[in-house]
Amino acid sequence: METGSSPSRSRRERFRRRISRLRPGHVPAGYRAWIIACWAVSLGVAAVILIPGLTDAVSAEGTGVIARFTAPVGFRVAVAVACSALAGASVVWVLLRHRMQRPPRARDAVLREAVMIAVAVFPVAALLADGQRRFAAVVAVPALALLVLAHLPRVRTRTHAGPLLGVVAALAWLPLAGYQLTAPAARSESWVWVALFGAAAALAAFGSYYGVARAAETRSSRLTFLYRADLHPILVLGIVLAGVAVAALRLTVARDLFPSPDPELWTPFGRSPISWTIAFVVASMIVIVAVRASQDPLTRLGERRIVAVLAGIGNLELAISAVVITIGIGVAVVTGATFLPTEWLVWVPLAKLLGVLVLGLVVLLPSFRGTAARWIALPTVVFLAATTLSTTLVTGGVLLQQPVAGFPATPVQVAILLLAAALALCVWNLVIPRREINPSLVVRLAIVPLIAVHAGWLLPAAWSGLGRIVVVVTVLLALAWFMPPVAADRMRHGFHVLSASVAQLLTLVVFLLAIPSLFADGALTVLGLLWLSVPIIAALTIDTKKLAGEPAASQ
Repeated sequence: METGSSPSRSRRERFRRRISRLRPGHVPAGYRAWIIACWAVSLGVAAVILIPGLTDAVSAEGTGVIARFTAPVGFRVAVAVACSALAGASVVWVLLRHRMQRPPRARDAVLREAVMIAVAVFPVAALLADGQRRFAAVVAVPALALLVLAHLPRVRTRTHAGPLLGVVAALAWLPLAGYQLTAPAARSESWVWVALFGAAAALAAFGSYYGVARAAETRSSRLTFLYRADLHPILVLGIVLAGVAVAALRLTVARDLFPSPDPELWTPFGRSPISWTIAFVVASMIVIVAVRASQDPLTRLGERRIVAVLAGIGNLELAISAVVITIGIGVAVVTGATFLPTEWLVWVPLAKLLGVLVLGLVVLLPSFRGTAARWIALPTVVFLAATTLSTTLVTGGVLLQQPVAGFPATPVQVAILLLAAALALCVWNLVIPRREINPSLVVRLAIVPLIAVHAGWLLPAAWSGLGRIVVVVTVLLALAWFMPPVAADRMRHGFHVLSASVAQLLTLVVFLLAIPSLFADGALTVLGLLWLSVPIIAALTIDTKKLAGEPAASQ
């Protein structure tokens, strides 16, 4: 009986220790108040997300993130209050971050100024763009006070200055909640909501792209017990054949298991021979580099940055949309006219193509010689260059004829070829055991591609009933679970807890605003898979070693 209950007691003890790391009593009073405020508002936002019916009437209509956002007044007031708390907490955090750096770094100063200006300017600009000069005049008082006080040396050096400036920042945003009770705020074209929705949708979409990578890494890490160099060749063959069986099911009876356009991806054998040629080149590059790296690991440098850059290029439309919205607010303030052009959308595919090609040239620089980053990027560039070129031609009205039409490869084609390579390497190890290929690599070549091409389908579930619960509970528990040990310095401990609390609140607010997002569908998932499956596969199959002089976890 005692033996059976000990694992449960051990889990409770670990959870208790994690919770105890928060230690709000070890935080200076002013910062403690802001931390508790973040927790309280986070719980309120979580309730809005989880209580059935509260978000049913929230909708967005438009092109990309440039959309008209409509929602009940209660929802809009709740979001405005949450945003005011987030604005204040962000100011407190960025000032404390700058203060904790010794010596101060230039990028921290830039971050501080960017946050301060954005927090102070946005509510005033959005209200002026809506033609609400009286509301804007009220908001301008604390906004101007924030900018002035934050740059006074005497204010910046005092311990209690940060929390007080956070209150000033929150007061600059709080009138937006009262503005929601007026008739103009109910209009779907209110710049307050065009901007907030656009920013949240862009962040959510980028997070979804990057979430594909994180989901694949997480699922793959759970199978590390199979990634062993001492596995018997017969056992490796069994694992690979299991992967072949899964692929065979997905290609046949399980093809319609996921919504469209996934079935089209799993119907690869009717695609153009050119697409199979591109898939073969990509798969060959991954296999050759992975086999060589299994004997002489590449230097670990910048792999995650490569994935982040690819996610950024894939979401280039969102970044441009944010710029267009910002310009639109400026035009509305000056002229009162609505300026939200969409003609630039036709140039986005070409911009993505150029971005992919530039990335390929960058990783060819001597500084990337011998690094995993180069050999993660190059197969990806080959794969995505064809995809973005095809989209550019279609957008430009160029109609290709067979057999050239449909020339881009898909991640499923690459996964099938890698599975075939894994099977061939299994046979090699059985026939020529004296020149054995690392069994760990063979297993990864069979398993990782299948994980990568399915990882993205976890993302749309985040907007479903059960998915919302999982996401919200995970975000709430992550605050304690990932908290580092308590620092002896109270200010540094306060910085750690405040950082996690602000990140938690930001995640929940973005998630709440992104609920009506047009990206919460199968198309976004497939885009994420198209952009990130190949670099994920390469990153998880190529063996690496740490850079000399760097900690092992450095990326």
